[in-house]
Parts: sequence; structure tokens; C-alpha cells
Amino acid sequence: MTTNGSESWAAADLHALADLLADLPAGLAHRADPVDLLAGVEALERVKSAAAAAEVALTAGFAHLSARQEGAGTTSVLQGTPPRAMSVGAEVGAATSRSPWAGEQRVLLSCRLRDDLPRTLAAL
Repeated sequence: MTTNGSESWAAADLHALADLLADLPAGLAHRADPVDLLAGVEALERVKSAAAAAEVALTAGFAHLSARQEGAGTTSVLQGTPPRAMSVGAEVGAATSRSPWAGEQRVLLSCRLRDDLPRTLAAL
């Protein structure tokens, strides 16, 4: 991760964050301070929303770059099915441990949020 004002995260940084969250001590839920527990729940909701927005941006970016690399020009996945769209969906499905169909749905939703519903995306 760089620290030049506009921080850029690499996939390894995101994996490290996931590992950090997964390694929270099991006794965390048994803390005596309910205010701290509720603040933790609120913070984790913010993390989930931010992660969802970041996943949308990465998925839509991947679909866009894949379409350009395959000679599909600037044709959006939403404007029909370019030749590689199912392959992109399969790759996203594999990256998210889902089926190719579910991956395609994620690609379509991500592109729709980025291109047509930016306020909804910003709300995440």
C-alpha cells in the first residue's frame, strides 16, 4: 500500500485485511463492555459496505478491461453479450467461489451500479 495521499491497495493488502478480521480472538464477543461491542458491530457494517463498493469497482473494471482486451471495444457487458462475457462471468464466479452464472450476474450488477446507478454505489 502506498502512502502518497491517494492510497492504492494491492490484492495482497486486501487478503491481509481479511486474515486480520478472520483472526479476531474468539473471546471478543464475551467482553464486558456492551458499548464497545455495539461500536464493533457498527464498524464491521461499515467494513462490509466499503468492501461491497470496492468489489463492484474491481468487478466492473475487470469486465471493462477484459472486453477491451478481447477486441470488444468499449461495448459494455450490459449492451448485449460480447463474445467474452460468459468467460468474464466464469472468471468472476471462480474468484468469488460461485457458479459462472452467479459470476455473470455479479458482472452485470457491478456494471449497472457503476454506469447507471452511481448514487446507489456511493451509498455503499
